[in-house]
Amino acid sequence: MTNASPHPTSANGTFHGKIGTTYEDGTTTLCSPTRASLLTGRNHHSVGMRMLSNFDTGFPSGRGRVTKASAMLPEVLRDNGFNTMAVSKWHLAPMEQTTASGPYTQWPLSRGFERYYGFLEAETDSFYP
Repeated sequence: MTNASPHPTSANGTFHGKIGTTYEDGTTTLCSPTRASLLTGRNHHSVGMRMLSNFDTGFPSGRGRVTKASAMLPEVLRDNGFNTMAVSKWHLAPMEQTTASGPYTQWPLSRGFERYYGFLEAETDSFYP
């Protein structure tokens, strides 16, 4: 039996989207680089998130933050009239920027999200923050 759907599926029948691709460029076993890739659509090295946001190596690919030169999907969506919200762990701001005194330039509300409910750093309990 063939798939009559115009949308590509894998061998087990899962949907792969209109163009039939999976997002593998830039995903890693680490949360910060993968999140940076998914939110920018670019390789994590090119946006400054080679490692976790906890580390700033001083090299352009490892600044521990997503460079402002890299637009994030929520920034583009917001600028085009969409509403945006993020929920859960952020882990894209350097640790020294996650205190109540800021700076807030790498926080979700500064990167295109209009609303945010979650925590900024890693290793926080989602059920008992």
